[in-house]
Amino acid sequence: PSKLVLIWQQFLAQGLERIPVSAPEFLDYEKELRSTDKIAAFDYDSFNLTEGGPPERIAGADVSPNLFSLLGVDPIQGRAFAEEERGEGRDDVVVISERFWKRRFNSDPSIIGKPMILNGRPFNVIGVMPASFEFPLPLYGVQGNQFGGRADIWKPIAFTPQELKSRGSRSYSLIARLRPGVSVSTLQAELNQIVAGWLRT
Repeated sequence: PSKLVLIWQQFLAQGLERIPVSAPEFLDYEKELRSTDKIAAFDYDSFNLTEGGPPERIAGADVSPNLFSLLGVDPIQGRAFAEEERGEGRDDVVVISERFWKRRFNSDPSIIGKPMILNGRPFNVIGVMPASFEFPLPLYGVQGNQFGGRADIWKPIAFTPQELKSRGSRSYSLIARLRPGVSVSTLQAELNQIVAGWLRT
């Protein structure tokens, strides 16, 4: 845990210290950062479940496929996301919480590989995360935070074409794992250098 860091933007002139990042900014960090071993984006989401019982609104999150491996937590059933499941048209899979699996599906192991209708669209359930896994945690003091409950469904991030064109549309939080021997101050210096490069272009 001591090697995990959250990354925000800052606009100190406006008195804003914890600002989510945009999709293009995350992709730049992902490509350019050398201080981190892994970096992942996430955003809070909610899903309307409309089959297999009474309709229900479930709290969840959109996450980079590598989030679970970054955090060092494996599913207790099935598998985590593959990198190729990131992106529009390839994100039709979900991982669910053990809590939700027990409550809604009576811990039925055959749920793996079955479709679930969320927001009117089918998603295949590929994994179940252990009950001890809690992510994202409520992020207090973050501008734009609308998280309202414990996540029970995770799906891969799928940036829209509009998001990829807009550096000012900021809704994603970032978590990263530092490389061995790298300090937070070293990471901060590298982040400052990358942002300075953005300002010059």
